[in-house]
Amino acid sequence: MKKKIVIIVIIMLLIILIPIPTQLKNGNKEYKAILYKYTKIHQPSDTSSTGYEDGWELKILGIHVGGEINTYVSTETLKPNLFDRSEIIKVAIDNYSQYKNNFEYADKNTIDKIYNLFKDLKTNVASKSDEPENPEELYKVTFFNSENMLIESDNDIFKAIIYVYKRDNKYYVEEPKNGIYEVTEETFNNIKNYAK
Repeated sequence: MKKKIVIIVIIMLLIILIPIPTQLKNGNKEYKAILYKYTKIHQPSDTSSTGYEDGWELKILGIHVGGEINTYVSTETLKPNLFDRSEIIKVAIDNYSQYKNNFEYADKNTIDKIYNLFKDLKTNVASKSDEPENPEELYKVTFFNSENMLIESDNDIFKAIIYVYKRDNKYYVEEPKNGIYEVTEETFNNIKNYAK
């Protein structure tokens, strides 16, 4: 009789303590048992310099007892790595449309207006990719120097390319492998209007 009780107790403990792993849509992994839930966090984040935040969380009987999340927000302030304004002789904007998709501007006033949209931007969010991920609407702004060439700087950042895009009803400027800057809808619409 005692042996049966011990076996039942062991089985009950196993049922209460052994978790069932589940992969969640947001990238997190959950280990859920009757007594507790442990979540391994790895989910997308617009504010993270890596694009993700990582960490863990533990709940026992639904009560939060511990956890930690690292959002990898850089303390370094990033600025666009553009040419000096005096070097720029032309700006091209690509709207990625099927038909006329490239618009070029060589007049001083238009170049100044476009350049001024970007020159004072600041961010803590680093860009790790060559192009923005999953934009809803995208424009590529390319600045040309006096030799009509894109120049690559020593730290592998193209000084001449900036992407302007909309994602999840927010507006961004991204300089590949440098920074991701949140901007106003007005800035986005200014670039959009130059690409019509």
